Amino acid sequence: MTSNRYSWVALDLDDTLLGPGREVGSTARTAVSLVQRCGGVAVLATGRPYASAQLFARRLGIRGPVVANSGAVIRDASGTPIRDLFLDPEVVREVLKEVATRGLGAYVYRGEGTWATREHADTARYARILEEPIVVWEDPDPDGVHAIAIRTPVEDEDGVDAYLSDSLGPRAIILRTLPSLVEILPPDASKGSALALLADRLGRPLRELVAIGDGFGDLDMLDVAGLGVLVANASESLWSRADRVTEAPYAAGVLDVVREHFCREG
Repeated sequence: MTSNRYSWVALDLDDTLLGPGREVGSTARTAVSLVQRCGGVAVLATGRPYASAQLFARRLGIRGPVVANSGAVIRDASGTPIRDLFLDPEVVREVLKEVATRGLGAYVYRGEGTWATREHADTARYARILEEPIVVWEDPDPDGVHAIAIRTPVEDEDGVDAYLSDSLGPRAIILRTLPSLVEILPPDASKGSALALLADRLGRPLRELVAIGDGFGDLDMLDVAGLGVLVANASESLWSRADRVTEAPYAAGVLDVVREHFCREG
């Protein structure tokens, strides 16, 4: 059985359960298996679009809900929708116009797939990571868009994220989740808000939640959890935001936390 204190866990995917090779290893599968074998619920919480998130949830053996697009999309274990949040079409138009003006490329996430606004050297690599095709669509339909990701130079001197924050105000959430990636999300989309919704649905309070991640996009779920954990490979600039930082990186760090707070079997 799980400990009296924690009964469920929210797990980030990239650079948390998955290492640099983006492959599902035995350590990650063991961590998930231990949670579930000991009566806990494992939730996958990722910035990836749902199709890719679901694929990896199956490989990991996760039987709980899937939170995708950084909280804009929530599905139960069977794939039934729990929440779908969309960007306002006018926001989509404004963002894509600014992207084109700056000569940047963007990925547009819709329920039926991921689209690129222009061919980019990174597009093929990203499609391999997601394990789904990415089609170029220069002027995508602004309706039904869960999120947009903008590829920027690492040294983005023009600060597209700051510009969009000022321009869009409360109409969208702007996150620089990586040095070269800016995400635009619906106003209420976050991993933390998704987990708050799931807490009621699962009948498991947030104080019993362990949330484990590595990046800026995980901080809000660490904030709402009873125990917020960063794996050792997370940037040291974020460590102060966690209740705990693991000694081991990636899935090995996840497994250490699971063994401590759920069960030691396996």
